[in-house]
Amino acid sequence: MARHQKWSYRNDVKAALLTNNYTPPARVLQLAAELPINLIKDVLRSGRVSSNVKNCLLAVLEKRAIRG
Repeated sequence: MARHQKWSYRNDVKAALLTNNYTPPARVLQLAAELPINLIKDVLRSGRVSSNVKNCLLAVLEKRAIRG
């Protein structure tokens, strides 16, 4: 699904991939860069992400806050 022509563009699919333990860290960063900030925060609030993914998502949010 992550590479499917139709499904890979959906934000809900991207968010679900962030919660998948088998999604590689590089892909997590790529997906997070494509998602709106509020959706990233929702994923973090869900509590279903590993500590590595949580750290990646927090870094993306911090980077976006700096860019403003």
